[in-house]
Amino acid sequence: MVQRKIEEEVRRGDDRAMPMVGAAKGEAVSDLIVHVAALLLVAFMWYAGAFFTNQCIETMLHWFGSAIVMEGWKFFIVPVLFSAVEIFSWERRKRLRPAMLYFALLVGILDFATSVYGVAVVVAGKTIPLLSGYTIDKDPASSTAIGIGVVVAILLTFPPEQVAVSAVGAVKKAIGTLG
Repeated sequence: MVQRKIEEEVRRGDDRAMPMVGAAKGEAVSDLIVHVAALLLVAFMWYAGAFFTNQCIETMLHWFGSAIVMEGWKFFIVPVLFSAVEIFSWERRKRLRPAMLYFALLVGILDFATSVYGVAVVVAGKTIPLLSGYTIDKDPASSTAIGIGVVVAILLTFPPEQVAVSAVGAVKKAIGTLG
């Protein structure tokens, strides 16, 4: 609303609007910087979550005798599918049929669970050098490993997608203001 009023005043040649245009562009530049930084941070968080999801998948495949290593393009398959379903369903949650919402919920739960167990697999048997040192049980199913996994998965599973969608919208808006 304010932006339209400023643009109208500039078109009419009202010189009082010029400082407001500069302020709007300065604000757009700062918005652009902040949201690009947020995108970089959530890209790192998404990658970390993808790493833990793949650790879980590799461990589970190993249980069945498969030695598939999630490297190269294979690393991105499952995490990208999880994220695509989560973003699509989050953006359209009010218009989706219940069956699609249940599918999206199942994918979200699976994403969270694989992240939890992936973290547990990575931290199992590690020593935390605090105070006198604490060694986490070697079993990834131990309560300590799973507890750490839950905390980390809460941070890495859903926030990156939601922040990314919001930040991309803000970046588009800032670029539109600057352009």
